[in-house]
Amino acid sequence: VDGTMTAGGDELAAVVAIIARHPLQESEIRGLLMRWAPERVDETWSALRERSDVRSVDRLGKRFWCAGPMAFPRADRVVE
Repeated sequence: VDGTMTAGGDELAAVVAIIARHPLQESEIRGLLMRWAPERVDETWSALRERSDVRSVDRLGKRFWCAGPMAFPRADRVVE
């Protein structure tokens, strides 16, 4: 994701594809979204939270987003 996507692109699919391969901190995802068309940021973020194939996990004092089936040893807790 290079930050050049516009409202016509599929931002959500791009974020999910990245998260499926590599967990990202919530702050990293927000940074990516802020580079995209402003009118799509809230819509994309809300849609990400509603998906069942990705989830957020609090680990080591930070919130990460990852693929739903990923497991983390000694994760602080899963955030629903």
